[in-house]
Amino acid sequence: MEKESRQSGFLMPSAGRSSTKGNILGEAYYWAINRMMDATVGAEYFSLRAGRNAESFASVPAKHPMST
Repeated sequence: MEKESRQSGFLMPSAGRSSTKGNILGEAYYWAINRMMDATVGAEYFSLRAGRNAESFASVPAKHPMST
């Protein structure tokens, strides 16, 4: 059975309401860099406060670390 490959693309937008932040709208993009690395970047807008940016990066460690 073959694994399906990951695909880059926009994630589901988020929306909500907070008593301290006001209306909240968020958007993010998932980037499948290669088979072993991915990144997510996004932003949120708060109607009562400043917005927020978010980033994350993940990588699968090598099975055999490089020797020096």
